[in-house]
Amino acid sequence: MISHENFADSMQAKRFLVSRISAEAHRQNDDLSDLEEKMLYFSESFPTLPDMQEIAREFEEQADIDAFEARIGVYSKNAYAYDRNENPEMIHLWKEARAILKTEDHLLTGLLHLPRPLADVVWLILAAFGLIFIMLCFAAAAEWIQRNVPDQTRDNVLMLLIAIIATGTAVVKFTAVGKKLANWFGEIAYKFVDRFI
Repeated sequence: MISHENFADSMQAKRFLVSRISAEAHRQNDDLSDLEEKMLYFSESFPTLPDMQEIAREFEEQADIDAFEARIGVYSKNAYAYDRNENPEMIHLWKEARAILKTEDHLLTGLLHLPRPLADVVWLILAAFGLIFIMLCFAAAAEWIQRNVPDQTRDNVLMLLIAIIATGTAVVKFTAVGKKLANWFGEIAYKFVDRFI
């Protein structure tokens, strides 16, 4: 469920994102034109500016669409990085606004180039190594069972191992304890990045 804690609707979310992108363009001495800024509100079927069809027609006639998309991608990425360093309290606003727009069809959604936080990358790498480790343990256990457990009980032991793994996965995914454990690992990843990278 998308939180609407700070934005009542997609127009408010777009206003926030457009203001941040526009501020970054200004920092780069490449201010967006009024037409370019209005075009960032474009949507064919969701809340937008009242004269959007006329704005879109005028934009198509006057603008280099590919260059515009590239500029907005760079400025959104740089604006996010700027806020992450200078105004870290705004990052949750970026995430909330983006999440709201993703539930609808807006031009701005496709133009945003927000970087994945480094801690998320570290978390994904740790998760990949964890999965590889679990698979190797499972393979080693299967080999040990093959050599040491009599044939008539082997299937029962394998079923028990599968049940244990499934239960452990369900605990991590669906219980408060599992969520706390996942959050704890996430905090470790963020602390590792802050301290060593």
